[in-house]
Amino acid sequence: MVSVVLLNSCGSGGDKKSEKGKWAQDERKEFMSNCISSAKKTYEQRGMQPDSAVITCMCQFSGKIIEEKYAYADANKVSSDEVKDIMESAAKSCLPKN
Repeated sequence: MVSVVLLNSCGSGGDKKSEKGKWAQDERKEFMSNCISSAKKTYEQRGMQPDSAVITCMCQFSGKIIEEKYAYADANKVSSDEVKDIMESAAKSCLPKN
């Protein structure tokens, strides 16, 4: 679920030349906007009620990790295995503990 979200939300950055760890504020906003809207769609497609707090937490968590490792324009090059690892960490951090 969230792998699709993350891959769809990354680096369509075009001419932007930010460095890893130094995304511009508008790049962070674009990542968050794309991540949140993709996650909500994914939840709805699965017949689940999206939890805005969890989605926001997971997008913030994943965005920070990706920004540390990739320039914004290269963020779409994150491997599917790395996305899986990032999202597992985000889930542990963001999902409610039962």
